[in-house]
Amino acid sequence: MDNKGNTFSANYNKKAGRSIKTTNQMKQEYASWADAWAIFKQSYENGAYRVHFFDVPSEYGVKKMPYYVDENMGILVGIELSLNGVDYFPPILLPVLDAKKKSMKVKSYNYLVKDKNGKPEEKKVEAVDMADINRATMRCLVKAIAIITGIGLEFWSKEDNLQLDPDITVEEMKELNERIAHMGLSLNALIKATSKNMNKPALRLEDFTESMYRFLSHQLDLMEENPDKIDACLKKKVAKNAGRQEEFTMPEFVASNM
Repeated sequence: MDNKGNTFSANYNKKAGRSIKTTNQMKQEYASWADAWAIFKQSYENGAYRVHFFDVPSEYGVKKMPYYVDENMGILVGIELSLNGVDYFPPILLPVLDAKKKSMKVKSYNYLVKDKNGKPEEKKVEAVDMADINRATMRCLVKAIAIITGIGLEFWSKEDNLQLDPDITVEEMKELNERIAHMGLSLNALIKATSKNMNKPALRLEDFTESMYRFLSHQLDLMEENPDKIDACLKKKVAKNAGRQEEFTMPEFVASNM
């Protein structure tokens, strides 16, 4: 296959994403299929794509379908990309996901998450429809362009990092709350310190990820072993002035034991 002009490093540095605000007001990089396709065509004038068709067994034999369905695991779509309009790379695949990154299936199903108070709450994943298939197919195009040319690849690396660090569990939140209360420490100060040390935004324990949980657990272990070194601003106290809770600074003890 002719890969002339496929300057991967140069493509990787091209801006294919845009910043958007999520529902929790945090910024996230997002590469639309239109932006990715426009940049791709500027670099590869004869470039093209086609939807991958899967071999799906049926009672009438094998038929070709633009998606693959597994009743238990979900649905896959695929894109085949060409840089010259003639030779196509093997298909790049993508699962059909909802807005919460949950696999969509032919039938709706429920799963458990934690609410703002850390209590289990049931959520529903709706049954897939053709609009979902179409959206996933165009997201798959963005992924194919990123993997093969480097355009927009940074966006996918950030998304993968988020998926590799799952949310804190209800049991882990309960454990941290109990330990912090037992040690007489300020939950607010510890959340701020953990967020700053790990460079991850968090206002509550519910905002924590698994890595943040492990970090704070380790800090609590150190504090239990060295209670005389606990920074004063970590201890619970209320400002006498106007009865307001005192503002906490960055605890040196936590920062020095990353």
